Amino acid sequence: MRPFNSQAVPKPPRPEFLDDIDWSIPTDLELGSGAGLFAIRYSQMHPERQLIAIERTSEKFLKMKGRALNHGSPTNLFIDQSDVVNWVTHFTPSSSIENYFIWYPNPYPKPQQKNKRYHNMPFTELQMDRLKTGGHLYLATNQTSYFEEALLVYEKVWGLSVVEHKTVDPLKQKPRTHFEKKYLQRGEPCFEACFKKV
Repeated sequence: MRPFNSQAVPKPPRPEFLDDIDWSIPTDLELGSGAGLFAIRYSQMHPERQLIAIERTSEKFLKMKGRALNHGSPTNLFIDQSDVVNWVTHFTPSSSIENYFIWYPNPYPKPQQKNKRYHNMPFTELQMDRLKTGGHLYLATNQTSYFEEALLVYEKVWGLSVVEHKTVDPLKQKPRTHFEKKYLQRGEPCFEACFKKV
């Protein structure tokens, strides 16, 4: 895997809310937040934490923005429309993130797309730098091969320890995203894992 070159990553527009983030407060980041179902619920359930929710597509970002407004615009939630690689590269300090949430990422199933999967991207080197020691990365997917590959790569290549991995129980797990809700309603197996930086 080639080394990550942060100098080659375009700097996105600087969001105004960056001045309001207090990095001394426990801070989490969701990569690809979709329409914001998880982001809103999480920020409401954890008022003592900050959540940065990044979504690239304008349609989903606008839905998340509207959902946040409809739920009182939680002051501990910071949302931005951006490419998460660009955002994390230029706006997050080293050892600043306690939890990453990666819920149902694009699996890029074709063999020639392998390097586009988050765990196979050189960017993950920088992502690990931004994660605090003792911090966690949470992943969920409905793709068996993606899940098995991610378990192996995050542990063997990036040095994370596997805290837990399991199949989502639809009777116990309230859907965290619209994708998860759809998959569980179809009866498709969904898998989740928690990794820790040691």
